[in-house]
Amino acid sequence: MTLNNYQFSCARLDQARYLFCFGAFTGFRHCDAHSLLPEHIQNEIIHKNNIKIKREVKIPPNKHAKAILNKYIGEPYTLKQISYQKANDYIKDCLEEIVSDEHFKEGQVFKHKVIIRKVSRQKVTEKAVNSIKQ
Repeated sequence: MTLNNYQFSCARLDQARYLFCFGAFTGFRHCDAHSLLPEHIQNEIIHKNNIKIKREVKIPPNKHAKAILNKYIGEPYTLKQISYQKANDYIKDCLEEIVSDEHFKEGQVFKHKVIIRKVSRQKVTEKAVNSIKQ
């Protein structure tokens, strides 16, 4: 929600964030969210052929996904089209901007720890580390 609610300084970061968050809120992969058209939305339900499984899925968007869709009413595509590679780069830029924001104190943005898992032959080790590298 930090990513979804943050006020970014440039439009490309906003667009990448909305594409990423829309996928998180609906379960769509990048390719499905990327190709979403206004015609796919009927009676507040998203009817879309899933590219990977080649079947139609029907997704009732939650309030966060609806808010993102409302930002792009009247556009030819429901969300801004960004390549998968560029979207990943922009999301990294988004997170760097959030972390470097002077209004956020250290550890305030991402409070959870991340599990680092290493597998070496048959030995598996896991270690919990802070989510932001120092």
